[in-house]
Amino acid sequence: MKVILTRDIPGTGRKGEIKNVADGHAKNFLLPKGWAKPATADVVAHIQAQHENEARRWQEKKQAIVVFIPLVKKQVFALTVKTGKDGQIFTAVHHQEIEKAVLTFVHTQSGGSMIDEHDIVCAEKPIKELGKKQIQITFGRGGDGASFPITVDVSGEK
Repeated sequence: MKVILTRDIPGTGRKGEIKNVADGHAKNFLLPKGWAKPATADVVAHIQAQHENEARRWQEKKQAIVVFIPLVKKQVFALTVKTGKDGQIFTAVHHQEIEKAVLTFVHTQSGGSMIDEHDIVCAEKPIKELGKKQIQITFGRGGDGASFPITVDVSGEK
């Protein structure tokens, strides 16, 4: 019996795959638990349309990433932290704050709404001093991503 898996099942397949399984396995196990549904022509067409939409959105996102990389490289990201009398900072600037600043900048650009927080990764250690610093980030996912330095300007406020 052909079924479409509605979740990942070890030894059987991944969510969204169309699998040919034994009739008894489908009728007694997969279908009653809701882990699969019968692969009718309508359902198969719907799944294929979803895969096509997903592939199209991924291509659009890849094109947007290529457009935003030069803009992000040129931008200086200003972050403010609390400081004491001697200019000593009370907290470090962590990678989440840098990623959020980059994401906010990208979202202000035309077409930037398709970029999400998973597309920007900063694996640097926290910044614990004031001033400008070059930080390495990865923009995009997987093999489509590009790793490059950005400038972060950390200033203090009392």
